[in-house]
Amino acid sequence: LKSPCSKKRKSCLTMLEQRSLKQQVTSNNTCNKRNEICRRKWKAYIGLTAVALVYGGWIVVSKEAMKQRMMPPLQLAFLRCFLGSMVMFSAQSLIAVQKNGPVRLTLHDECLKWHILFRKHALRFIMLGFLQAGNIGGNILAVNQLSAITVAIFQPLMPILAGVVAAFLNLEEFSIFQAAGLLLAACGAASVVALTDHGAGGGSGVLADDWDAWVRGGPFLALNLLSLALYFVLQKRPCSSCPPVFVAGVGFLIALGPISAAFVCTMSDSTQWWIFNTAPSWYVICYAVFLTTAFNYSVIAWATRETSPTTVAAFQALQPLCTTLILWMVNGSLPTLGQALGGVLIAAGLLLFVFSISFDTSADSEHSAGRAISEACN
Repeated sequence: LKSPCSKKRKSCLTMLEQRSLKQQVTSNNTCNKRNEICRRKWKAYIGLTAVALVYGGWIVVSKEAMKQRMMPPLQLAFLRCFLGSMVMFSAQSLIAVQKNGPVRLTLHDECLKWHILFRKHALRFIMLGFLQAGNIGGNILAVNQLSAITVAIFQPLMPILAGVVAAFLNLEEFSIFQAAGLLLAACGAASVVALTDHGAGGGSGVLADDWDAWVRGGPFLALNLLSLALYFVLQKRPCSSCPPVFVAGVGFLIALGPISAAFVCTMSDSTQWWIFNTAPSWYVICYAVFLTTAFNYSVIAWATRETSPTTVAAFQALQPLCTTLILWMVNGSLPTLGQALGGVLIAAGLLLFVFSISFDTSADSEHSAGRAISEACN
């Protein structure tokens, strides 16, 4: 016969083995989840880098379109809103209809789903639409009055504005390293242009803008920056429960109203109603609709869901560097030592910001894992 002590000892050993197995399973699940989060975040960082490159090219392309008077600025903004929203809605419907699953949705089912999602976030979608109108209209009107580099140099203010708004609304908490990374990237973006040779040979310098140009274009640039910073912050909640492409498409569709009203109010007899009167405008329209609008804002909405509004805005610090590199490839002038130094500062600031977020996330995950293990043991 087995003694009660041996039975109790065996029971204790069994309990210890079960606890050890629970600890191992919990630890493996936590590790896998943390690795998946890191992979998705780094994919978002790569996408945001591509967004900054497209934006840098858009500033150069739109400035060239304004110089050649291919079309009025607000007409180009109207086309971005209308055609861009149609492209995004078409892409979202194709993704939903062709998705394999237990229940295959029809286009009618997808439209009903969009209707439900819009009613759920109606007020926030309307706010996003008006902010998008301020962003698009302000940007194209600022580019019409100011140089491409001047518009690009102020883009690094966007993460600072977004960070202030997010902190004010208690949406994010910042560490000292994250704040230092934002400031370092902003300083690097400013030095890219401030240390550029703005002599007679460089026609894209900041010093080429006189006071009258600043009076005409400065308010539009401020509208562009403030609207986009608020847009980044306020789209976080809809992106958490709605498809990112749908969120971006609704914003542009609602922005069509304010942009159309502004276009009609500023229309004159010289306005070209037929958008294809000038042949070179084709490449401008395609770049604006497919890259600057559909691709960029779909990636931005997806990256906002995966990371945070301030992280998305922080990558706007790459815009001056991308714009300078594109101007260098177009004009053929080599980057100066100041531009190279600015690029290093931007990269260092973004890496500091990104790795500080990764460090905080890892610490939180380890804390959660430890808490889960202790609960499993108890």
